[in-house]
Amino acid sequence: MQAATASDRSPDAEPAPFALVARVGNALRLASVDRIACRQGLAAGMTLADARARCPTLVTHPADPPADARELDRLLEAMRHFTPMVALDAPDGLILDISGCTHLFGGAQALARQARAMAGYASRPGFGTNAMAARALARHGRADGDIHALPVVALDLDDGALAALRRAGLRSIGDLARRPMGMIAARFGEQAVTRLRQILGEAPSPIAPRRPSAPIRAEARFPEPIARTEDVMDVIEDLLGQAARQMEARKLGGRRFVIRLLRSDGARQGLAIETGQPVRDPAAVLRLLREGRT
Repeated sequence: MQAATASDRSPDAEPAPFALVARVGNALRLASVDRIACRQGLAAGMTLADARARCPTLVTHPADPPADARELDRLLEAMRHFTPMVALDAPDGLILDISGCTHLFGGAQALARQARAMAGYASRPGFGTNAMAARALARHGRADGDIHALPVVALDLDDGALAALRRAGLRSIGDLARRPMGMIAARFGEQAVTRLRQILGEAPSPIAPRRPSAPIRAEARFPEPIARTEDVMDVIEDLLGQAARQMEARKLGGRRFVIRLLRSDGARQGLAIETGQPVRDPAAVLRLLREGRT
């Protein structure tokens, strides 16, 4: 989102820097910033007062983490166009296992361009032989994809471990990889060894892809056409009962119910109703279907 309020701004002027702001403790801090704000030295975590002192033209908007999470869920579903193996990397990333898929889209870089166009957002892709490496390259890497040049912050360790690494003069993954694993574990913890081995591809880093939920549906087939409308409604009532049991097992309710009637000669008829609140009571849905039919 971009906003400009100055009426005398030139049409060719660069848009104002933009940031989302959240309250952390007693201070307002930048939750995220756009590229223009980055170029002016602003970064997530900075207090709003410091940011405005450095950049008086900063435009801000309150952060909305629930809305961000919903949008990330939407993007995850969209990325299934490229691979069914898509996992969340909250709060602002996705991990795609594109093994064996890239040739279908013209290669990895072409796939990334298509994904960016489909999402409608600027993005920073990273490609690695495993999930941890790809994630680290996307968030902290350079265009050449050099794993050893990554900063130690790419290990995603707690602040204490990262501070200890820096005090020891270990700034990059390459610096750490040249040390014995036993020494790393003794001084910085087993997690540092695990994350290092994952980034280097020496240990697995599996992802947990979100599996699409199976649709809730029920159907009935008949050797002969059904002539009477009431007979059709009886069948629909039975199918609603089957759907209700599926919803009950998942602790779900439905807000849109669609009936499709197909004849052997290819003729089709349909009826759909929507409810204000999620329901799974067959009688209530049947009553709305009867009203919609009249």
